[in-house]
Amino acid sequence: MDRIDAMNAFVRVVDTGSFSRAAEALRIEQSTVSKRVAALEEELGRTLIQRTTRQQQVTDAGRLFYARAVELLALYDATTTELTRDTALSGHLTASVPVVFGQRFVVPFVARFLKRHPEIDLELRFSDRYVNLLDDNVDVAIRVGTPADSSFRARTIAEAGRVLVASPGYLARRGTPKRPEQLADHACLRHTGLPASTWTFERRGAPVRARVHGRFTADHSEALLALARAGFGLALLADWLVAEDVKKGRLVALFGAKGSPYRTTPAPVQAVFPPTRSGAPRAAVHPRVRAFVDALAEHLAAALPG
Repeated sequence: MDRIDAMNAFVRVVDTGSFSRAAEALRIEQSTVSKRVAALEEELGRTLIQRTTRQQQVTDAGRLFYARAVELLALYDATTTELTRDTALSGHLTASVPVVFGQRFVVPFVARFLKRHPEIDLELRFSDRYVNLLDDNVDVAIRVGTPADSSFRARTIAEAGRVLVASPGYLARRGTPKRPEQLADHACLRHTGLPASTWTFERRGAPVRARVHGRFTADHSEALLALARAGFGLALLADWLVAEDVKKGRLVALFGAKGSPYRTTPAPVQAVFPPTRSGAPRAAVHPRVRAFVDALAEHLAAALPG
């Protein structure tokens, strides 16, 4: 029995909550996962997972072994990463990226990454929803903004500035807000990834919160951009997304723009890694995932404004 493979199979079963999902994540047969866990239990002389026809439950011995296995696998991964740092990386890597951000900043980076690592198979999934990394077998998700679920392990790899914008026609009809408090009297185009009713700005280092409401919400930044261009309201969007429209006069930059007394809080660009269902820390990231994230962080440092 390969103890590393057996421990990895057991940890995946606990993380994903089932033998079938663990098999999908490891890209092996479910029967292989079952055999590896059974061999581990036989060697230890203890039942780690109590199985029934309908469910499985981790035993007390299983929880103890899980915590130790996570630490051992993390140490193993860290050691192999150090020893193989200068050798070719290989295997399948699945990354989830936001639609617009992914098209603008991740796709241009992919060719160089694949040339650097010819043994890696990369799968990009474009989605603006916060995917379940465990259930969807995603190795890393790139997200703009802080995930609401604190159980995710995340690494900030860049920051994206934001600016409040509106069309000249909208401002002519409704007036130009001078203070965040005045946003309560305006139609605000809201992204579902931001707090539903409050936008936060900053003046002289102090936060200024504004109550916002509006008829339109979306989980896609370009939809908000289109509505802002059409004069339906104010939108708080990434500076790189609106820069061309502001330059050509299709939109007017308000809070967060150069010269405005009100600043916006930059949105962190984060690499989000799968959590563990038990809450145990799992510090190691697979070498090919780390290579992808490190290279993307380097690319974003040069590609993003500011």
